[in-house]
Amino acid sequence: MKRTISVKAAQRSKRYDLQFYAGESLAFAVQDRPEGAVAVLTIGADTAANPVIEFTGQDAIFLDVDTLAVIPEGRQWKYNFWLKHNGTAVLIRYGAFDKLESLAPTQSDSESGNNPSQPLAGIVAPVISGSAQVGQVLQCSEGGWIGSAPRSFSYQWLRNEAAIEGAIGPSYEVMPDDDGISIACTVTADDGFSQIMATATAVNITFPPLSNLALPVISGSFTTGETLLVSDGLWSGPVTLGQQWTRGGVDIAGATSASYGILPNDAGETIGCRLTAQNSGGVMTVQASGARDVAAGGATDGALLLVVAGQSNSRTAGTSSATPPTRYTDGSLGDVSIFMRGTGDNVMAEIADGAFAAYDVTSNADPDNSGTAWGSEAEFIYQMRQSGDMRPVYVVKESQNGQSLAEDWHPDASADNFEQLEAKMVEVRAALAGLSLEEVTLWNQGEADANILASSEAYAANWAYFLEQYRSRVSGGLFIAERIRPLGYEGASITDNSLGFLQAWMVREATLAGAVADGNALVVDTDFDTSNFSSIHPTEPWIENKGLRCYAAYAGTYDGAYGSILDTVPDTFDFADAVDVTPGASVSSAAILIEGIERQAPVSVTGGEFRTLNSLDGDYVVSDWASSGFVDKFQKIQLRTMASGDASTSFIVGVDIGGVTDTWAVTTYASAPSFEPETEAFMGQVAANGGLGISGVDASALDAFYVSAKASTWFGKLLKLYLRLGDQVASSLDLVGQSESLALVNPSGQSYVWSAAAGWTPQETSNTGLDLGVNPSTELPQDGSTLGVFYSALATNTRGDLNGGNGIFLRATNAGAARYLLNSGGNSNASGLTTDTGMRAVVRDSASSLRLHGPDGAIINSATAPSIPPTGTNLSLGNATTGGETGIQSDARFFGGFAAGAALSEAELQSLAVTCEDLLSHFAG
Repeated sequence: MKRTISVKAAQRSKRYDLQFYAGESLAFAVQDRPEGAVAVLTIGADTAANPVIEFTGQDAIFLDVDTLAVIPEGRQWKYNFWLKHNGTAVLIRYGAFDKLESLAPTQSDSESGNNPSQPLAGIVAPVISGSAQVGQVLQCSEGGWIGSAPRSFSYQWLRNEAAIEGAIGPSYEVMPDDDGISIACTVTADDGFSQIMATATAVNITFPPLSNLALPVISGSFTTGETLLVSDGLWSGPVTLGQQWTRGGVDIAGATSASYGILPNDAGETIGCRLTAQNSGGVMTVQASGARDVAAGGATDGALLLVVAGQSNSRTAGTSSATPPTRYTDGSLGDVSIFMRGTGDNVMAEIADGAFAAYDVTSNADPDNSGTAWGSEAEFIYQMRQSGDMRPVYVVKESQNGQSLAEDWHPDASADNFEQLEAKMVEVRAALAGLSLEEVTLWNQGEADANILASSEAYAANWAYFLEQYRSRVSGGLFIAERIRPLGYEGASITDNSLGFLQAWMVREATLAGAVADGNALVVDTDFDTSNFSSIHPTEPWIENKGLRCYAAYAGTYDGAYGSILDTVPDTFDFADAVDVTPGASVSSAAILIEGIERQAPVSVTGGEFRTLNSLDGDYVVSDWASSGFVDKFQKIQLRTMASGDASTSFIVGVDIGGVTDTWAVTTYASAPSFEPETEAFMGQVAANGGLGISGVDASALDAFYVSAKASTWFGKLLKLYLRLGDQVASSLDLVGQSESLALVNPSGQSYVWSAAAGWTPQETSNTGLDLGVNPSTELPQDGSTLGVFYSALATNTRGDLNGGNGIFLRATNAGAARYLLNSGGNSNASGLTTDTGMRAVVRDSASSLRLHGPDGAIINSATAPSIPPTGTNLSLGNATTGGETGIQSDARFFGGFAAGAALSEAELQSLAVTCEDLLSHFAG
């Protein structure tokens, strides 16, 4: 009897234990063998390292009865199946190789009991799950089977009943070509005695419900005799497009292509374009952005009315003491005037007395404030002149620092920004009566709203109302919004508050959504220089680049130059597969940055969950675990799932972000690895505490830590040790006892925030701490003890980083200064020290002396300091009210801390530093 084992060339190190019988022949068939590759089969007594048989072939290796006769019966052998290609050997399949003493089974053998006691049979058909839409990932179940022998499964996906080349796994990513096609999956069960196929009921594929991801844009010069073009926009899938150009909102007969030649009778009319998209997901019609009034060719009586409004980054505060570029002062800007308030008893009276003056970037470009700041208008006007547009420009500015949409710019607010701009426009139109005016607004605002949770949550509604009122009371012309950068504006902190980032993202998304709904508003990006994200008021050249982008939006060239700000389709991404995972474990992927998007992109996950992390804020969690939601620009995505309960089994998680897909395979180990008891205890407690499972390479790294630590002289002296690991739960668990976790001291204050990149970060007003679970009065000997902190960022202020009550204190600053006490009656101060992050340790090694150790464990300072008995009852990271000094919180960030009930030597601390840094480094990425 001949047995054939099918081996896929794309597999890697898959275990498959094989039994065969005396008198049976075997064939190993290779599927999808790369050209030039050679298959090699080795069979050995124990490890296949010293093979009894070594056989080579190409598409198949055949072992007849005589060849297999050299293998004795009744004992276990090992086999390896390799594929050698271009000088590299890759292990494809391996496992046990058992030759049984009985003859190969036949049908009559089955009746006599040589076959399995229960033959293989299917009882439940496989089922296809997942959304049957283009871009989604389908999963095929194994189905239900009975039979006493172990079995394996193989898959073949079918398109209209024909096999799909290469689609031989349990999951299948639906491709655009599958639209309108029937997709099915055949599962083949193999128990080593027979193979039985079962096919799942087919599903019919369509595109997802059609949606517009980025509006089409009209580009070109709106002048008679010129030609306009309309882009396709961005859609949720391939579409058939139809265009219809309009004049004053009425269809232009025959104007149904992507271009339109402006006619003389179009002068003074608004030319727009309506696009209709269609696919199997539906039909959708949108208005292209960029509709505008047409100017007569060669007209000389027209002018541009340029409104600049918003808060500090519209005036712009960052240039208030800067020297302007020469191109703004050498006459290149041409005929430009700016509205100046006059005199009066109040602002409204000053506006009524206002008049235009020649625009001077050195003296009046910021007329309501310092007078010397210039905004995006200067570069916008310069680009106009460079394009040959020499029309007079009249600038109207209403820009002040810190003005929110919820209050100062709200259309219903009395005697505030909106009403003041409205009054200015009344005076301006009276002054410019008789001129043919094109109106454009440059808007930059939102930081003040992102500073307050309630205002950021209300921004979308306030923004929609603002635009509605702006159109009726201020200007109906093109409106260009400069989207704010994603800074953490919450409270008194500008760049470092985690909640502020989330609020800024709310404002950014609302800005885009409101502009799209307006129909004649565009948004430009201001994220192009991430180096200035630490500054609320960047200077030039950021200001000039804003103006450059505003002009590109006006001219219809923005998308071509910078990409669509409405883009929700990311660059391709790849989640590294997880291998050697513990069966049944909860496992998470590495977090990866999603690039190529400009706004919220939809996310859906099958077979698992995802969460988003802020790459600008130490991977702070933006949104927690869910199967669907959104990811935004500058955010990372992390996946998690439950591994299969069986060994050597892969589970596939499908991910779709903005129509771009990937799969993440989680494969369980072939046999359970052997770990130290402490490793097993720690991993078990993390799981019990609700943390992410630790398995695969993470478990190996943790085990290597314990092996190294237990071989040292310092590990047995530690009371507690905490280090930043894969998640907050694991980072909070004591590595020494594997049972106690960090606790919050003064829980009424703002909690420390944990992130993978920074560990534990205090909040601006925190007076909390992280209790290490050590009682100094009973556990830290007066004349022989050690304390330590692992810093991810040294302090910039002078509060305590480690506090333990009277006589126990540690602070290390980024200015190279330190203060340290350990059972001390007075301070020990040091300066001129290293500013590297990492470990700082204080050692009380006698009744009269202290040592301070640096990142590598070496001594960096020492002091004579008589000891006193410790009286504190808790030891905490941070400046907790109940743990030491009161007042503002230390702004240091921590990867962890430790305490020892003995004085560790310099050599011991050097060993401890290396061992702990190895573990920290593993979990850094």
